[in-house]
Order: sequence, then structure tokens, then C-alpha cells
Amino acid sequence: MKKLIAPLLLCVLLLCACTQGTEPPVQTKDVENSRTLVSTDTFTVEAVVDGENVKYRYTVFDLDGKTIESAFCAEMPKVSQVSEALAGIRFTDDGHSWARYYDLKNGKASESFMNAFWSDGELVAYNAYDNGHIMVVRSIFDESGYRFETPVESDSWQIFVTAAELSEDGTSLSVEFVDGDGTNPDAKVKTISLPLVPEE
Repeated sequence: MKKLIAPLLLCVLLLCACTQGTEPPVQTKDVENSRTLVSTDTFTVEAVVDGENVKYRYTVFDLDGKTIESAFCAEMPKVSQVSEALAGIRFTDDGHSWARYYDLKNGKASESFMNAFWSDGELVAYNAYDNGHIMVVRSIFDESGYRFETPVESDSWQIFVTAAELSEDGTSLSVEFVDGDGTNPDAKVKTISLPLVPEE
């Protein structure tokens, strides 16, 4: 199980396994009640002290320097520059995790994808709950673009993805998961294949 969890943790840190993503070194700069933790041409993350509480403010800029989105969150977000024109942010709060992507060229923000575990910059894969567990692969920005979803059998209210591997021809994603939160070393590993291209 530990061997399976390690690749997933790497995926999480690189924002859904975007292997081209890079996380900038932490830079700190104090200004009044805020401290800049990360700063690049396309995004900043600041820690803001409000009384005894610390909040985090992130701001994402397009390639022309215009603000796409700026907001506060309770826990420090993980930001990744996936490519010159794409950035991603992974948020966590009270044990929940979701990802959001930003088209830096066109100044667009995606919707938030709960439990996202893989992305290639065009598609994102995540597990959700809709009258039962489902696995979903869909276009990040184009709501009328590719979408595939399939139910997943589970006796638990929660499932935990331990690995996601792209097929050699790039047409499918093999996903391994377990029932529960991933902490049970005896949990049975299940596998499902998710197509990444429409069926002919």
C-alpha cells in the first residue's frame, strides 16, 4: 500500500500529475499585516494576519498582468505553473481537496474539481458522489467538450485513489483505488480504466 500511496502524493504535489508543472521557490516579503510567500509573474500567495488568525490570499494574473482571480482561503494553497499558459491551484480545507485551473492566455478560470487526481492540461480526472461514487474525466475549460463518467462500486462513503497511470497509446487512464480514506493497509485495491478519447 505504501508503494501505491507514494505516486499519489507526488501527483497531489504536482497538481494532478501535470509533469510539466513547477512549483516556484518560496519567497517571503513582509508588508504590514501580510507576508508574500510566493510571487511570480502569474500568481502570488500571501499570508494575511487578521487578529489571531492567519488567512491566505492568492491572486492569479493572465499573461498581460490582469487579475483573473483573487480570493482568501483558510489553508495555504499549492500553486503550480503547468505551462506558460496554464496554472493550477490545489486547495485543502478540513480534510477536503480540490483543484482549479487558470488559462493564463485567455484570462479564464475553470470550475473547482473536488478530489482531482490526474490532469494532462486539457483533461482532468476526479472522483465524485452522485447517487453513489462516480469517476469522471472531462475537459477542463470546455463544458461542451469531452466528458466520460462511470459508477464505482464501493461499500464505503469514501474512496481514495492510490495511483493513476496513462496507457502507452495515451487513450485511457488506469486508476487504482481503495474504499475508505487510504489509511487501512489491508484495504483491497480496485482498478478501473477511464477512456480519454470518445469511442468511435
